[in-house]
Amino acid sequence: MTVYDSIWAGPTARPASWNPVSSAHRLEQIERETLEICKLIGLEEKKNELAVNLSYGDQKVLEIAMALSTKPSVLLLDEPTQGVGGKEVDMIVEVVKKLSEKMTIVLIEHTIDVVMQLCKTVTVLTEDTFLPKAHPK
Repeated sequence: MTVYDSIWAGPTARPASWNPVSSAHRLEQIERETLEICKLIGLEEKKNELAVNLSYGDQKVLEIAMALSTKPSVLLLDEPTQGVGGKEVDMIVEVVKKLSEKMTIVLIEHTIDVVMQLCKTVTVLTEDTFLPKAHPK
């Protein structure tokens, strides 16, 4: 699938869209939403490329875009920069910063530099958090 098709699938999968008769009038709206998301995440120029041909960083951004297309009330991101480096991390951080101005984001991330750039509130869970405490006798 192309970048555009991958993002377009989200709005068309919403419950009101399953009926082809009722969704016909929404096609223009869905196309606008899809193009807006492409622009928002910085993949507008790559919208006709096959997703499989994108760099790994762009694929990670596309995953975020696909989640956005479902109009979540809270966006949950689990290690969005894992496996990418350098400029691609910076690109993902910029996308997440832009999105954080528009919505609540819960981020799981192990790279402290990324956490410090993105997070206003940080909660740290460690192995100790989940282990029962031994009581001295």
